[in-house]
Amino acid sequence: MFAGLIYRQTKPRAWFQNYNAALSAFTEYDFGGDRQVLFTELYGEVVLKNFWDLSSYFDYQPRSFDHSATRGGPEMATPERWNWVVRLASKFGAKNSWVGRVYYGEDELDGQTYRLSGEISLRPSTRFQFSATPNYLRAISPRQYLTTFTGGGPAATYGSRYVFARIDQSTFLMQLRANYTIGPDLTLELYGEPFAASGRYYGLGELAAARTFQLREYGTSGSTIARDSARDYTITDNGGADTLRIGNPDFNILSFRSNAVLRWEWRPGSTLYLVWAQNKFGYQPTARLVGFGDLADSFGARGDNFFAVKVSYWIPVH
Repeated sequence: MFAGLIYRQTKPRAWFQNYNAALSAFTEYDFGGDRQVLFTELYGEVVLKNFWDLSSYFDYQPRSFDHSATRGGPEMATPERWNWVVRLASKFGAKNSWVGRVYYGEDELDGQTYRLSGEISLRPSTRFQFSATPNYLRAISPRQYLTTFTGGGPAATYGSRYVFARIDQSTFLMQLRANYTIGPDLTLELYGEPFAASGRYYGLGELAAARTFQLREYGTSGSTIARDSARDYTITDNGGADTLRIGNPDFNILSFRSNAVLRWEWRPGSTLYLVWAQNKFGYQPTARLVGFGDLADSFGARGDNFFAVKVSYWIPVH
């Protein structure tokens, strides 16, 4: 169910061209009457006299329930959360343009999210266009699912152990595009996406009871937890009667995808395409935070190169 109110002022004033404000809410319930989501948002936008666009929104999400958090297990509660975003953009439709965004969010379990993103688009000539879209994310999620152990769990979770952890995650990616018109019938299109991400898991525990988000953290309440030289976990419970093993979940990932397409319309309706695509990937079981250097390292990751030739020919029919 969705409801919203919008107010718009379209008459220019001394310091703006127009502005609008909105209040909206969205909610959804399952057939058992449990709320799956309630999303309330306050939004505002103003177009300044120089046609820069400044907008911001604040949203609030109270506690709800999630059927999928335990991956087929019992329903789990989700914590209260709020987010705030600010966006500033240059004049729409300008030859050279940019957009910047700042995002911050928190939840009641001390989860935090920081995101910086933007886009810059340049058209120095009628033949050449370039754009870059950087995106950096740093997030601490308090309830990241890890695995399930069937049997040996408490009756409150129907005999299974649903293991969660906190994860400190960083992600950095860049989307790069360039288009060059060599001639009326010949164009070159380039796309590249370097990507780097990391994740460090800590505070492992199992869901204490269905329909809650409380964890029974390992290393407390008679349980133990230890990591070996490979960073794998060994957990004991019930005085050592139960032993659980979890492989090292930490990660550092590098990825680079790209394609280059040379298009030649060698006669009206008939076109030759030369394509070169790359798909590279690298993985390490570490948890080092990523930065600019990791984007550069993604170019050197191992992967596949793909080459293709495509020809289309127009046959005139009279």
